[in-house]
Amino acid sequence: MDAVAALNDPTGSRVFAIPAKCSKKAVPVNTVRALAGVMHDKGAGYGIPVTTSWFGKAGYDFAHRNGRLRLIDGRNLKALHQCTVRSAGSSSDSAGSVLLTLVRNSSR
Repeated sequence: MDAVAALNDPTGSRVFAIPAKCSKKAVPVNTVRALAGVMHDKGAGYGIPVTTSWFGKAGYDFAHRNGRLRLIDGRNLKALHQCTVRSAGSSSDSAGSVLLTLVRNSSR
């Protein structure tokens, strides 16, 4: 696991497991499935696999059926980076809120 993040808000605390992959090929569905197992083992409520490449249809289908996985591909990662750079001087938007927006919108 490359990162573990916790979000504490009025509705409770949530733990996110975040593996990151730098690749030039599609991330195999087995990688997405393995994350579901790690989430169960570690008690993480959500998994956010991040890649510089893309996920195949089987990966998106599995994530959709699981309901607790949000896939961030290279396109979304680039958008996250651009939003973070733009908001670096702004106190009204944080990288964390940008990430959560991408997480909510990345599920297909």
